[in-house]
Amino acid sequence: ARGGSRVANPQIDPKADLLRNEGIRLTPGQRMGGAAQRQEDISTSMPYVGYTVQKGRERGYQDFNRAAYNRALGPIGKQLPEDMPVGHQAAAYTRNAISEEYDRVLDPMVANFGEPAVVSEINTITRMAQDLGKKEYDRYTTILKNDVLQHVEDSGRASGATLKKIESALSERARQFEKGSGYELDLANAITELRASIMRMAERQNPDLAPDLVKVNTAYANSLRPRQAAARTGSDEGVFTPAQLDSVVRQLDSSKNKRAYSEGDALMQDLSGAGKSVLPSKYPDSGTAGRMKSNELHSNIVGAAAWPFMGAPQTELGSALMNKLLTPNRPGGAAPLARGIDAAAPYGIPPAFTGLQGLLGM
Repeated sequence: ARGGSRVANPQIDPKADLLRNEGIRLTPGQRMGGAAQRQEDISTSMPYVGYTVQKGRERGYQDFNRAAYNRALGPIGKQLPEDMPVGHQAAAYTRNAISEEYDRVLDPMVANFGEPAVVSEINTITRMAQDLGKKEYDRYTTILKNDVLQHVEDSGRASGATLKKIESALSERARQFEKGSGYELDLANAITELRASIMRMAERQNPDLAPDLVKVNTAYANSLRPRQAAARTGSDEGVFTPAQLDSVVRQLDSSKNKRAYSEGDALMQDLSGAGKSVLPSKYPDSGTAGRMKSNELHSNIVGAAAWPFMGAPQTELGSALMNKLLTPNRPGGAAPLARGIDAAAPYGIPPAFTGLQGLLGM
């Protein structure tokens, strides 16, 4: 009855609405939240219904990954092909698309590494790298020498071809260390900051070409979040959870004392935070209450009887229909109708439940 009243006059969680607007297909329970989501959590243990609910939630996680990669590709006007599965293949596609765009944008540029602001930034990053430990610091200085400085002319000049070579090398180095843990992850972040400093230099020194470089730099910064999440231990074939993405979002927040993350403003935090809040299944008890045993006859009867009402809405067709029904835009009479359903429930539900108990011999 409560579900019916919420269909009549939906009260949608803003976080669920954000995910829907990103193209993420939510189950009806995830969409409505509250009691509806708790009941849906319980139903995952019901015969017949549980499998369908889990498949619906699996679609949501797949869509969540796709949305994160499309966030990365959006600034350069691209997105994942519709038939491309998420996971390692999506990560590789995103990296290659952004790399190709860098090649195009950097080709006509010219840079001067002797600019005082550039020298100062690189020296600052190098001093900070000393905190990584001797092994990682030595790796960093070797990368700075071999992948950056040796390609720059004595005058400090670097052509577009040189910038492309430096950008590609640093991106690849960072990607290698992203797969590690502890200090290796910190080393990856130091290399990423070095690369970002060089890209900022290219923007300043080539103002006519800067708008396109800003777009591809934004795409690259966004792409680091899902790519690192996909490389985390525990990701299934490169498919990450909202919690894994949120962890990377926090780690890559470069503001002092993680200020941006603590205030909810870190890059891609709106998506990771909404996913972490809405997508995970949260069952509040130990599993002994509310869950049905699939080896009991009445459980199978109830599961089969409940499937049209609780399982069918989780199918792709049913989910699309339910999401249409659960749009928050309703005519003026929707609220009174919802209140009427709530008011009538105490009189209609007990007799129906008593009849069901008799049928099952409960």
